Amino acid sequence: MWLRDNRIARNFNGQLLFATGLMMLSQVNFGMDLAAFSNTQAMDAFTHRFGTINPKTGKYRIDPYFLSLLNSLTYVGQVFGVVTGGFINRKYGRRPAFYVMTFWAVLSAILLVTAQHKEQVLAGRIINYIYLGQELVTIPVMQSEIVPPKIRGMVVGTYQLGVMIGAFIMAAITYGTAKIEGEASFRIPFGLFFIIPFIVGCCAFFLSESPRWLLIRDRHEEALVSLRKYRRGKFTEEEIMNEYHEQLGMIKAMTHEKGTFKEMWQGINLKRSLIVLGSNICIQISGQQLSSKYGTIFIKDINGPDPFQMFLINTGIQIAVVLVAMYLLDKTGRKYVLTPDVILHALTGFTFLHRPLLLIGSAVQTITMFAMGGLGTINTPSKEVKIAITAMLSLNYYGFVFGWAPIYHIISGEIPNSRMRDMTYTVCSIATVVTQFVVSFTIPYLLYAPYANLGVEIGLIFGPIALCTFIFAALVVPECRSFSLEEIDHLFHQKVPLLKFQKYKHGQILPEEVVHTSMQKFGEGPTIEERENAAP
Repeated sequence: MWLRDNRIARNFNGQLLFATGLMMLSQVNFGMDLAAFSNTQAMDAFTHRFGTINPKTGKYRIDPYFLSLLNSLTYVGQVFGVVTGGFINRKYGRRPAFYVMTFWAVLSAILLVTAQHKEQVLAGRIINYIYLGQELVTIPVMQSEIVPPKIRGMVVGTYQLGVMIGAFIMAAITYGTAKIEGEASFRIPFGLFFIIPFIVGCCAFFLSESPRWLLIRDRHEEALVSLRKYRRGKFTEEEIMNEYHEQLGMIKAMTHEKGTFKEMWQGINLKRSLIVLGSNICIQISGQQLSSKYGTIFIKDINGPDPFQMFLINTGIQIAVVLVAMYLLDKTGRKYVLTPDVILHALTGFTFLHRPLLLIGSAVQTITMFAMGGLGTINTPSKEVKIAITAMLSLNYYGFVFGWAPIYHIISGEIPNSRMRDMTYTVCSIATVVTQFVVSFTIPYLLYAPYANLGVEIGLIFGPIALCTFIFAALVVPECRSFSLEEIDHLFHQKVPLLKFQKYKHGQILPEEVVHTSMQKFGEGPTIEERENAAP
């Protein structure tokens, strides 16, 4: 029964709980950014300060081109953050990246709070996305590297939970400040961007470095000390040493790889890279940005329910949806989430027949986009139709935060091998940022006149695309629930078909001779300099 589930008690010691909690707190700031800009751009004071007068209505409005730039040009900063963050992670480690992230976040907050011109707001948000880009290539990777296999899905899922909690906090704040007369209505939310980065930057001093990163750099003693810190009190010394030797053995078995861009597309790495790349693109092209970035102003434009109230309600429900997804990820796996029979199995312990390869979250996104687009074809929508459109927009994002949102971080962290993880995550993060830019930049032009002026019919554009992401999820994403990262490496090297991963069980995958043979062959292993000199 789920009430008796004690995975947290069995796997988390104080150091691991501190590290994962701190990383989730950093993601709270990401959620606050999304909610702050989604809501403040619909505030009258923000529109008056940074908008222009519409000659037809005599009212202030945010120009579509600036709205497009505000929600898309930010990704220039994020690409810079991904590239520099990836370099810092590879060269200096996970912990130093937190200090650099803090600098960019504080600089961004200063610019946003003092902004008097729209160019300053744009610069502030671009710099904030440098912080978010570095965070994107640091936190999920470190989470996947330091946690035991049985809770990896749940822990990496906290990345999305942090986003939702941050969005809910900011939604509550902006719901209140929207009623304030004057510019304090949007400057107060911007001022809160100082708090969390400062806390994260200070607490990062107490983080232990990732054991796998230390092993790759041949810092074996430090790696063992770090692993013990993350396992002591919950695992026996024998279990800790077994995990250490598994990690060391698989890393030495792949000692010919240097983690270069070229190697991403060679041999078995090609398949792994394409899975991660496809997943990173899928999360952006299904249309979720219509809700996450333009949801509030979209509801306001169709004269639907109170947009700030709807954002607050939706975010609260999304937190509950993410929590359910986090619980089920390591119970039912990544690809069986929320089929009725799987829910019964997770809650009762009894096994029922189930329909594999269903990602209900992706299916919900597809159905709601088609439904919303169909409602948009009604020329004079009634109040009930507007409520239905708002409901479809809400349900669409529920599907996203239940399915792709938490799972793609898990895929990105666990599919690449240890040596290729930083490079693969960096390259695929750039791909997702570029895709974000294209989609986010395009949406205002699809929505408004004098351009495509599709309005709600935009759902008919994203519906077929969402269907393609569902097909990708069903046929390409392998099931890696409860596997250690070394076991996943072994399955790929044995060229096991992707759809047959689900037939294997943790603890019955990695042959003992893999570890023993590699350790006998390489001993303590060559140094990084020796490997690089020997590499062609």
